[in-house]
Amino acid sequence: MTEMPPSVDQVNSLTVPDDTSRSDSCVPTRPTRSSSDVVSSGMPPSEVVSILVQYGCVDVTNRIDFGQCGHTPISGGGSGDVYRGKFIQGEEVAIKCIRPYLPQGEENGQKFLKRTARELYLWSLLKHRNVMELLGLVLFRDRLAMVSPWMNNGTLVTYIEGNPGVDRHKLCVDIASGVAYLHENKMTHGDIKGANVLVSDGGVAKLADFGCSKLEKTSALRFTTTETALGFSTRWSAPEILNESKEPDQTTDVYALGMTLLEAITGMIPFPDIGSNQAVYNAVVLQGKFPPRPEQFPSFGDNEANALWAIMLKSWARRPAHRPSSFAVLNILQGLGTSSASDRCGNIFPKAEKAGVMSGRFTCRTPHQFTDPLPLSQSLDRRFLSRQSPMQSPDTIHRPTAQNSSDLSLGNSGSTESYDAATPLLPVKASQRVYSGNRWYKITLQLFIVSIVAAIVFYTMASISAADCTYSQKDAQELLESYGIIAVSSGGNCTDKSNPHCTSYEGIQCHTVRRLEELSSITRCEIIITGATETGHVTGEYSHGNGYALNLRKTSCLNSYIRSHYKAAGTCLVTDTGNKYCDRDLYWDVTYYK
Repeated sequence: MTEMPPSVDQVNSLTVPDDTSRSDSCVPTRPTRSSSDVVSSGMPPSEVVSILVQYGCVDVTNRIDFGQCGHTPISGGGSGDVYRGKFIQGEEVAIKCIRPYLPQGEENGQKFLKRTARELYLWSLLKHRNVMELLGLVLFRDRLAMVSPWMNNGTLVTYIEGNPGVDRHKLCVDIASGVAYLHENKMTHGDIKGANVLVSDGGVAKLADFGCSKLEKTSALRFTTTETALGFSTRWSAPEILNESKEPDQTTDVYALGMTLLEAITGMIPFPDIGSNQAVYNAVVLQGKFPPRPEQFPSFGDNEANALWAIMLKSWARRPAHRPSSFAVLNILQGLGTSSASDRCGNIFPKAEKAGVMSGRFTCRTPHQFTDPLPLSQSLDRRFLSRQSPMQSPDTIHRPTAQNSSDLSLGNSGSTESYDAATPLLPVKASQRVYSGNRWYKITLQLFIVSIVAAIVFYTMASISAADCTYSQKDAQELLESYGIIAVSSGGNCTDKSNPHCTSYEGIQCHTVRRLEELSSITRCEIIITGATETGHVTGEYSHGNGYALNLRKTSCLNSYIRSHYKAAGTCLVTDTGNKYCDRDLYWDVTYYK
C-alpha cells in the first residue's frame, strides 16, 4: 500500500524542540520564536538551511561527496542551476541550486519560511513511483540547493528522442498517475510539462520540481529550474494562468497534464508551429486555440488514439469546471489497453453521462469524421431514441423447454396452453392444425410479425423530421456545457421573444445542438452562445424550433474558420447544406436548417 503523507493540518500542528535536533522520523516541532527564526534578505544561506531544518526539511550536506560533484552546471534557467553530484555512499544525485528572492520585511520572511518548510516537508514524505523523491536540502558552494535522485534518461522529451519506439501509453499512464497522486493528497504541482518529467533507468516517468509555481507566486524561494509562467511554461499554462486571473490549482494542473500527454505522443512541445511565447499567448488567450491533432499516436490503436485526443480536448476546456479530474484522466488511460476505447472515453464526462448522451462530442471520433450535416440516421440523438417504447427482442420471447414442457407459451401474447404430459392429446382437424395444432409454427409466425413491426418502427423513426426531436432547457444546457460550449441563458421560461435579454433553450431542436457540437469539435475554437432574441425567429422560419435566435460570439479562431470554409451570400456565409452564419458585427447569427 502506498504510504500516505500527513494532512496540512497535521503538519501545521507539529512542534519541534528548541535545540533543532531531529528524530529519525523527521517530525518537527515548532521552535520558540527568536531572532534566529526570522529570515531576512541579507541572511546567509547557512542560516536559512538551519531554520528550514527546524521546520521539517532534511539537511543532507554531510552526505554529499563534494569532490565528485561537477564544477559546472549541466543545465540552468531563470531560477537556478543543476549540478551532477554524488552521495558519499556512491548514489548519483541532482543538486539544484536555488536563486533566492526573499520578501521585504522580517515578518513576511518568517511567514514565507513556514509555508515553504511545510511544502518541502510534505513533499519529502510523498512515496509514489511516479513522483520524484525529494532527498533533502544542501548547502552547496554557499548556495541553498535541493537534492533529488539522478535520472540518467533525462527529461521526457530527451528520453523519447533517444528511444522513439518506447511505449507512449505507459509514459502517459505514469504521468497521469503521478498527478493524480498529488491531487489525492490535496497538492498542486503548478508547472507540469515535459521538462519537469524525468525518466528513471527502468523507463518510469516521474514528476519533478513539485510546487514550483506556487512558491514562485509568493515571491519567495524558487525550487525549480523553470522560468516564470510567461516564460518557458507558456505553452503548458491554462488561459486563466496566462492572464493572471487565477492561482495554480488542480484544474490548471489538468490543463498542463493534457499538454504534457501531447508531448509524450509527439515528442515535441505544444504549438510547435508557433515560434514565440507571445504568439502562443495570443493564440490561447485571445483566440481560444488548441494545439493541432497529431497525425500519429504511437503505441495507440485508432480507437484508442481518438479516445486519447478526446481526453486532451476536454482537459483544455476554456472553463476550468469543465475539465475532467486527474483521476478521471488516469482511469481512461489505464482502460485504453484493456477495454473499448469508446466506452472508456465516456467515463470522463459526468454531465454528458447524466444527460445520457455518451455519443456526444467526445465519442472518441476523430474531428475529421464530422461533416455538416451528418446523415439523418446518424444525427438522431440517442436521448431521442431512448424515449421510444422499446421493442421486445425475439430472444426474450418465452419458449418451451424440456424442463418446462407443461407451460408452452405462445410468443409474447400472454396466452398459455397447459397440458399434462401424461394425458394424450386429442387429434385436431387439418384446418386447425395450421393455427393451433402446430405451436412451433405459431411461434415462428409471431417472431416474423415482431420483426416486421420492429423494422417499421425503425424506418419510421429514421425518417422522422429532426424538428420532432427537442430538448428541455435543462437538458440542452447540460449537453452544450458537456461539449465545452459556453451557453449563456436566462434560465428558460422566456415568453417575450422581442426582449433581447430573454434567452432560452427550451424546445431547441436536437439537430441544432448536434451542429453546435460538430462546430466545436471541428474548429477546436471556443464556442460562446451569447443568446439574444429577434423578431422573426419563430417556429417554421428558423430551425431552432423555439423562436429564439442562436448567436455566437465572434472570436479570431471562429471568424477564420467560418470565412475560410463557407461561401458568401450577402452578409451571410452559407454551408453546402444551406445552414447560415450571418455577420452581425459583434456576433454570428446562426441558423441551422438541418
